[in-house]
Amino acid sequence: MNPRKQFPDAISHFASPAIGITIIYEDLATGLRAKRFSDMLIASLGAEYASRPACWRIELIDLPEVAVQIARDAAASEFVIFSLRGNTSLSIATRVWIEAWLASADSESASLVALFDPERIRRGPAEGVRYYLRHAAAEASVAFFAHCVLAPCKAAIDLPMSDKRAAITKRRQYPQNRIVKFFP
Repeated sequence: MNPRKQFPDAISHFASPAIGITIIYEDLATGLRAKRFSDMLIASLGAEYASRPACWRIELIDLPEVAVQIARDAAASEFVIFSLRGNTSLSIATRVWIEAWLASADSESASLVALFDPERIRRGPAEGVRYYLRHAAAEASVAFFAHCVLAPCKAAIDLPMSDKRAAITKRRQYPQNRIVKFFP
């Protein structure tokens, strides 16, 4: 039996340079926002990097057996996107999971992205979460990017799309923990 005839897509799947993306979101609106962001990211990189993101609700991290599967998906991803409302803090279980993932993440290829819902964001909780994620990523030498909706956003830079593509595909082109505005 020829495996190429039986599973033609399985063989070509391993040959493609697909970018792994794991989305962790709070609700439907933040999940859709993260999906749009991941689609934009893949489009900016080019069709040859197309992939289907793994999507998980954040409260599932509180379940140990599910948290293990989320960690597997995150370990296989170049981008872990947290899409949050920005009006609450992270749970202790989520913080423990983030620190465990960052400890095992490949600092040369992993990136942590934080997106906040501009319609529900509150200054105190969002700044606390952003600060925590930025410093946790810095300790693990993992690239960190955040969507800033709080003005003014320190260290925010706007990059042309070609520079974003270079930064993503040639890891470590920009200094650690710079905050990038992806949305207007």
